Amino acid sequence: MTFTKSAMKNLPAYSLFLIFTLLASPNLAKGQEDKEFKMAAIDAQRVFQEFYKTERTESEINEARIRIQKADLQMRAEVRKVERIITEEAEKGNNEASSEDEKKALSERVTQMIDGRNKMNQERVNRYDESNKQLNSDMLNTMTGILGEIERFVKVYGEKNGFDIVFDISGTSTNQLPPVLGGKSLVDITTAVIAELNGGKPDVDPKR
Repeated sequence: MTFTKSAMKNLPAYSLFLIFTLLASPNLAKGQEDKEFKMAAIDAQRVFQEFYKTERTESEINEARIRIQKADLQMRAEVRKVERIITEEAEKGNNEASSEDEKKALSERVTQMIDGRNKMNQERVNRYDESNKQLNSDMLNTMTGILGEIERFVKVYGEKNGFDIVFDISGTSTNQLPPVLGGKSLVDITTAVIAELNGGKPDVDPKR
């Protein structure tokens, strides 16, 4: 599963189909029922995936994942270093020339070192899990904001171009078919919306 599909799957549980199908029609509100009813279709998932802010966020998330993994690898290396020292110390217990008191002291020291290693490793695991949890939360918040921006844009676009309803055709029904299979004068606005959204992309990314 790609990053953007995973993000879409984990966004708040409301339907994109519902987001885009309830555009208010000022003409109908004025009682002009004889006006031709205009419908449009949009692949909201494709818009989300090809929006430059989604691509930028995906890149930032991937970079953050790499930083978390690098930090974890460094801590793993520290844990392995301690483990090597523990092994070296434990082997000293095989020295037959050592007295019982020396062996007892060595055993206590090794036990303390093992406890310290376990604590260090648990701190590593906790830090790794917490970092990923926070990153996931930040990702969902950002993607939710992007989706909200797309929603508002599509509503304005639909009203500006005289569409009474905009159907999202990216989802499927229980029988795995799109909720809208076709219709008279049904206009696909996906490409046009993507072009307009990405028309606002800065030449230099301000987050870089």
